[in-house]
Amino acid sequence: MVMIKMSDAVEQVFEQLHELDNRAMQGFMREVENELLMVALKDSSPRIMDKFLSNMSKRAGSIFIEEMERMTWVTPDDVQVARQKLIALMAQLVQRGEMSMPPSFVLPDDARVKTMGTRIEDRIEEIDRKLDLLLKSVDDLRRKIQ
Repeated sequence: MVMIKMSDAVEQVFEQLHELDNRAMQGFMREVENELLMVALKDSSPRIMDKFLSNMSKRAGSIFIEEMERMTWVTPDDVQVARQKLIALMAQLVQRGEMSMPPSFVLPDDARVKTMGTRIEDRIEEIDRKLDLLLKSVDDLRRKIQ
């Protein structure tokens, strides 16, 4: 049995994104931050780039390309991480029933990919709880001082 690394599996799915129908692509694009998409599309194949650009207005597409070309700081590692995040988002949308994919797509069967966004959301909630406790402590201290 050949073991496929997560990055290889992510790249396989990324290279298939051109197979999404336009409706699915537009829905997916609404869920993705532009900067993440720009980084993920750096050095991508023309058919992938064309698929994304064809689902934007001409003006939005030209602005998108201009901004992406200015991102000279992007490293290959940044691109790989951005692509992993895109595929993780796609996996979550599929799991929640908010997106469907062609049968030819095989999402990486890797918990790190499927839970990436969930862990971030959990971490944000944890930080919010700690912040609430901190603010409560500050309020308590103010009352004691007065």
